[in-house]
Amino acid sequence: MFTRNKETLDAAIETLTEKPDGDEKHGLKLQINAVIQRAIKSLWGYYNDMMQDQKVQKLERFQQAYSFRAPEISAKARYKTVNNSLDKTRCPENLPNHN
Repeated sequence: MFTRNKETLDAAIETLTEKPDGDEKHGLKLQINAVIQRAIKSLWGYYNDMMQDQKVQKLERFQQAYSFRAPEISAKARYKTVNNSLDKTRCPENLPNHN
């Protein structure tokens, strides 16, 4: 059900978040990370309610592996989004007018 093949997951995320000019879509990468974590949480609750213990165990192993890899996947994206946000707030047209 859940694969531990990190290369496949990494390649899929990179393909989805790559712009035509070679840069990456930082916000989309962070959103994909959030969706994956939300899906893990929802599935965990569902499988526990339905008493599907084998699936819960597989999901817990996947969650552990993903939580270990998630900082590597989204660290650059998080850094770039914070920097872009700070750069945009420092632009003169975004500063308050003190007249």
